[in-house]
Amino acid sequence: MEKMTEIIKIENVNDIDPLLTLKISKQELKALSGNLENVYLINMNRRPYMTNITKRGKSGSTVYLRIPKELRKNLDNKARIIRTEFKDKIFFGVEVKKNNKGD
Repeated sequence: MEKMTEIIKIENVNDIDPLLTLKISKQELKALSGNLENVYLINMNRRPYMTNITKRGKSGSTVYLRIPKELRKNLDNKARIIRTEFKDKIFFGVEVKKNNKGD
């Protein structure tokens, strides 16, 4: 398995924005497709929530990625999703706006 991005160094250049030095694989850099702004760093060592992918309809033509019950609070009805493929994994990045109605 290829190594993921690693933070090599953190410098405090001002009180707001630290400067990070990253070691990134060529495969991950290619997956950024030249977009070097609005990049989120996500730690894959955090406790994951397990979920299922469910298929419905004729020949499984509709596929649902289920959101675990613990994570459903304050979700809006619309979402953006990004799919990034690597040699041995597929990552889905999902962005959902908060619904401040409480449910």
